[in-house]
This record gives sequence, C-alpha cells and structure tokens, in this order.
Amino acid sequence: MEIEIVATKKQYVMKLTRIVMVLLASSTLGMAYGQVNTPKKQAPQAAEKPQAEKKADPKERAEKLTARMDKELQLTETQRAKVAELNYGIALKNEAIRNDATLTQEQKKERIKMNNDQRKIQLQNMLTAEQNAKMEALEKERMERRQEKGKKPMKGAPSQEAEELEGL
Repeated sequence: MEIEIVATKKQYVMKLTRIVMVLLASSTLGMAYGQVNTPKKQAPQAAEKPQAEKKADPKERAEKLTARMDKELQLTETQRAKVAELNYGIALKNEAIRNDATLTQEQKKERIKMNNDQRKIQLQNMLTAEQNAKMEALEKERMERRQEKGKKPMKGAPSQEAEELEGL
C-alpha cells in the first residue's frame, strides 16, 4: 500500500512540476512577445498637450476661465467669487452634457451653447458697464483671430449679422 501512495505522491509532484514549468514558460514567452510587439511610447511633442491637459475636469476649467476673466477684467473680490461660482456651475452642467450618451452631438452642442448664453447673461448682471464693454471687445477679438486662422467662430459667439442688427 505504501508503494502505491509513494508512487501517487511522485506522480502528483511530477504533474505539479510540469504545470509550474508550463506556466513559467508561457509567461516568459508572453512577456517577450509583449515587448517585441508593443509600440514604444513616444514623448509628447512640444505642440501636443499631454492627455491629462486636454481633458481638464470642470473645476480646473472653471478656475482657468475665472483666472483669465479676473486678469482681463480686473474683477473685485466679490465679483471674482460670484464669477467663479457661475463658471463652476456651468462647467459641471457642460460636463454632464458631454458625458450624456443619450444625446446626439448636435443636441450636446445646442445645450452647451444655451448654457454659455445663460452664463453671458448672468455675467452681464455681475459686471460693470466698463467690464461688459471690455468683455465684448475681447470676445470680438477672439472671434476675429479664429476667423483669421480659418476656424469657425466659437459656440455662442455673435455672428456678423447679429452685430449688424444690433447696430441698427
């Protein structure tokens, strides 16, 4: 009886050894295959932004926009707090729209444009007449630069027809 048990133990150990060797060989081959066939990651070029910078979260977007507006419009502390809150709220709404898989691209663009138009209306109520005039001038400059580069005007930017109608 003991001989059979010993033989069975030897067989068990041999099978276990074979399994370990097969697993070791397959993992080694898998790693070698992965190194050969995996393209090397290239450092981002100077013109490209890293992926993390392209997809800023709503808070970062709002902070960046608020900082730019503060610099350009010389906001007071009270205005800065209100503008930051407004920008963050709009950024959250826009992010939710971008991530909504039930909407088409056209519906997303339309809703984001509506949010940005709402932001503009609320900003006009927060800013002084001089700040509003400066904001309009800066928006017009940005639109002109985009047209010079051959890009479409930003969403929500007034068209030339709208500007001409306002002048009447």
